[in-house]
Amino acid sequence: MISVEPIRDRDKIKEIEAKLAALTTDIGRKQYLLFEIGIYLARRISDMIVMRVGDIRGREVFIIREKKTKKRIELPIPQELQKIVRQRLKGMADDEYIFQSRQRDPKGRITHISRKTAYNYVQAIKEIGDLGYPFACHSLRKTFGYHYYMRTRDIAMLMDLFNHSKESITLIYIGIAIDEKRRALMKWKY
Repeated sequence: MISVEPIRDRDKIKEIEAKLAALTTDIGRKQYLLFEIGIYLARRISDMIVMRVGDIRGREVFIIREKKTKKRIELPIPQELQKIVRQRLKGMADDEYIFQSRQRDPKGRITHISRKTAYNYVQAIKEIGDLGYPFACHSLRKTFGYHYYMRTRDIAMLMDLFNHSKESITLIYIGIAIDEKRRALMKWKY
């Protein structure tokens, strides 16, 4: 399995945000929201695709029981994300899925997009951003972690957010360990 990378360049993040914000289709709106929620809240795709409008719109705190760990998490919603959510979810009811599928479940009810569809959205984001490295769903979460760590150096907070038990796991996960390896080996000579 190939390890995916975070977006390390802040200018690249801004470029991708601008391109996604300019998309006017329903799929474009979902791609934009997936990107923004992913890099601001650092949740797994399995937790994001089941989000409903009322889980995040008009709230200062996002509360979730993680699908993978079953742990209850409370996260402050940054003001910038609150603004994006207000703009992009206007006209949607609180009980609607943010990432609503065009498909129906066997009983005819509206459901959320699948993990595969979310992956396809992320691959479209990779293309939009012209990212030439392994990039997939976890890259959004890793992007948050990478930039949070680079600004704060608060590894304990990231370990808590990601539910990791060791600093080394978190540093590897967000791509810091590979950056340090690259720096060390680039200067190596005999």
